[in-house]
Amino acid sequence: MSLDINGTTIQNSNSALSITTNSVTGFNINSSNFPVLSTRPSFSAQGTASTVTMPNGTWSTIIFNYANGNIGSCYNTANGLFSAPISGIYYFEAHIYGSKGDSVPTSYTHPVFLINGSYNYRQAQQPSHPAYRLRSRTVYSATYSWDTIINDVFYLAAGDTVQYYVYNSAGAVYYPSYSIFSGFLVG
Repeated sequence: MSLDINGTTIQNSNSALSITTNSVTGFNINSSNFPVLSTRPSFSAQGTASTVTMPNGTWSTIIFNYANGNIGSCYNTANGLFSAPISGIYYFEAHIYGSKGDSVPTSYTHPVFLINGSYNYRQAQQPSHPAYRLRSRTVYSATYSWDTIINDVFYLAAGDTVQYYVYNSAGAVYYPSYSIFSGFLVG
């Protein structure tokens, strides 16, 4: 059985329900009663290079040139920007895996997400906090490998951009094929 309301079709068959507009199924409840949102904007990206040397004492955008999944084509593999196609609440996570050489002294990394190029996008302004949304810090003093993980939830307006931005205090390399930047629309 189906119902058409101004071009939007609501269909019920075999204990399943789907809502379709312009030939795209935006919402589907399968016969096991699980919601299936196959067109929800989401991405998971990583790099293909074996190692990348991070600039010393500066911030840099981490660009992953390969998208494992990119529903809605929202993540740009050329510039590392995610562009929100619609307004809503989004979840983002990034993980970077790397190492440093014997000659490098104790150093650290700071990861942040920039929203529209800003550190303090919709952040509570408190004098005791830095101007950026620092969510993780990794300090390493030996030649061992290190991990830095960050995650956050943002309300984004359609067209807002998100990028993964990292500060490295001293020479380190990261392994793009073992690192990841991902995100999705929560609702």
